[in-house]
Formats: sequence, C-alpha cells, structure tokens
Amino acid sequence: MAETTRAARPTARLSAALKRQDWVAVAIELLVVVIGVLVALELNQWAEQRQTRALEHAYLLRLKEDLQMEGGQASHFTSIARDRLAAIVLLEQLAGNPAMPITEPRSVVCALATVSWGSFPPVHNISYDELQNTGRTSLIRSVELRRALAAHYATIADFERPAQDRTGQDRFESKAAGLLSTSEAIAIEQADGDCRRMASVSPVRARILAAAWARRRAAVDELPGLAEHNEFNLRVIEGMRSRIDTLIALINQQLGDPSDDSGGQQ
Repeated sequence: MAETTRAARPTARLSAALKRQDWVAVAIELLVVVIGVLVALELNQWAEQRQTRALEHAYLLRLKEDLQMEGGQASHFTSIARDRLAAIVLLEQLAGNPAMPITEPRSVVCALATVSWGSFPPVHNISYDELQNTGRTSLIRSVELRRALAAHYATIADFERPAQDRTGQDRFESKAAGLLSTSEAIAIEQADGDCRRMASVSPVRARILAAAWARRRAAVDELPGLAEHNEFNLRVIEGMRSRIDTLIALINQQLGDPSDDSGGQQ
C-alpha cells in the first residue's frame, strides 16, 4: 500500500501542476519522473552486467580446470606414446636377432602386451560443450580467447578419430595372439601396462618369447604401422599441449591472474 502511495505522489503532483498551469512545476515533476526511470534502468542494467560477469568468471575457472586436466593427460600420454615407440624398437630388434642380450626379461612381456595399446588422451571439454550447447559462448568477452578455444577443440575433433583408430592395433593383436600366457596377460593388465609393477620374468621365459616372436612375421610386419600411428599421436599431443598453455595464459589474463599457470605441462 505504501509503495502504491509513493508511486502515485509524482503523478498527483504533476496533475495538480497541470491544472494550475504551473509549467515550471510540470517541468520539474517530469524531470523527476524521467530521472527516476533512468536510475531504475541503470540499476537494473548494472545488476544484469554483474550477474553476467559473475557467470563469465565461473565459466573461465571451469574452462581453466578442464584445460589443466587435459594438459596433465597430454603429458601422461606423451610418456605412454614414447613407451609404445620404445616397445616397437625392442620388438624389431628381437625379430631380427632373437638371441640378442636381454637386460630386463620383463620388457619382452611388457612390449608384446602393450605395444598395441592406445596412446591418445581423453579430452575434457565439458565446460566448452556446455557453453556451446546453451548458446553462452558470448559470455566470454575476449574474442581472442573465444577463437582460440574454438580452434583448439575443432583441431582435436579433426584428429581424434585417426588418433584413436585401432585398425592396425587390432591386426597386430590378432597376429600376435597366443604368444603370452594367460597369467602374463593378466599380470600386465593388473599392472596397467607399467612394467615396473609386474612380477619378475625369468631370462629363460624371455628367450622363449623372443624366439616365438621372431617367427610371427605377419605380426612383425605390423610394427611400422604401429610406429607411424604413435608418432602421429605424439605430434597431435604436442600441438595440444602448446595450445593448452596459450589458452590457460589467456584465461589468466581475463581472470586478472598474472601467473602463467599452465598446469605443470613443461
């Protein structure tokens, strides 16, 4: 009731001034009304902008968290891809000379088991997908950052399918099937491919495996394709890491954080 009364007062005063033909009073009352409307609009706009900036800030933090996670995975899978390439080198050497000295017998089992495993990291683009799907990408005021994010995830989308293609890996596994015992296959799975966590392998068993492997010429012939695949993945991952560093630096600028927190990707 009080609000209605207050809102009616300027109108009543304006009406009374018009009846008296007091044009100065009319002008003052109109000015008061106009100023009141403008102030209300300005306050409303300020509140909306504040809410928008808070939402932008929240998304920037989430994007940074996703990118840091991607960066950690990229570093991890760089190591994995290099391990795959090292396994290929060892298997090529054993195929050419199965009697060569074997310093670590477990490496033969590990190489045969993991050489065909994938070496491309998962992509954590949840926040960016949400921005796109909800039509909120314009929340990010930096055009440079928006373009860099779009280019980053478009590039990943282009390379993700060939990087995760398992055609060559499946061929290798079918041609190398039966070399390892069931217990050896289980042991490597339990160790998640980490040779250091595997139980020891006897030198005799490593030598038997090397000789059997050298006779699997069809499987040996798949090694160049596996090497090419892992080299491709390494190149794609290095590009990811470089773009992630740039994106995190841009996000830090928007957050007002001068630190170059790239998630430890060096």
